[in-house]
Amino acid sequence: RSKASQEQQKQACVTLSKLAYFLKIMNQDLGNGFKNTPIGVIWATAHTWCMMDVTPQLQVTRDQAWDLIDPAIPDTLEDLGDNTFEAKWASPVPMMDLEILKHTAGIDIVGDAFEPDEMPHGLGIRFRVVPDISLPLNASQQLLRIVGQ
Repeated sequence: RSKASQEQQKQACVTLSKLAYFLKIMNQDLGNGFKNTPIGVIWATAHTWCMMDVTPQLQVTRDQAWDLIDPAIPDTLEDLGDNTFEAKWASPVPMMDLEILKHTAGIDIVGDAFEPDEMPHGLGIRFRVVPDISLPLNASQQLLRIVGQ
C-alpha cells in the first residue's frame, strides 16, 4: 500500500465509487473475465485499498446474512467464516433470488455458481458480505447499521 494522505484515500474511494456506480448501470460483470483486464486489475487493487480499514470491523452472523439477502430465500445458508456464506437452492431454482444476490449492496459473489452434491439440479453460490463502495461514501456505516453493529 502506498503512503497517501487520508484526503487522498478519501478522494480515491469517492472516484472508485463513481466507477462502481457506472459499471452497475452498464451491467458490467465483475467476474474473472473483467478482473483479468487492465482496468480490472486497477479496480481490484483500488477496491482492496479502499476496504482495508473497514472490513476488519465487519463481523456478520448467519442471521444477519439472512436479513441482508432478504427477499432471496435459499433452502440453506451456511456460514463459512470470514463473512463468507454458502447459499443453496434445490430444484427448481428461483432465478430471481440469484439476481437479488448479484445486485444487493454489500454482497460480493465468490467464484462461480455450482451444483451441490446433495441437491441434484440445484444451485449453490458463495458470497462474502463486504462494505459496498458503490453506495455513497458512508457505505461502511450503512452496512454496519444493516448488520446491527
